[in-house]
Amino acid sequence: MSDWTPAKWFRVREPDGSLWIETSDEDEARQAATETGWPLERHWRKVEEEWRTGEE
Repeated sequence: MSDWTPAKWFRVREPDGSLWIETSDEDEARQAATETGWPLERHWRKVEEEWRTGEE
């Protein structure tokens, strides 16, 4: 149950690390990465669940 799953958000950062674009539109993000030559990042999620007794 600890598997990483892709989320809907994408972003492209400038070479200095600042954020250029963040969007849930994959096509928009891919186009921005292609036009700038900067890497495309995708948000990934890891959700864990468990049962517990009491009120912890």
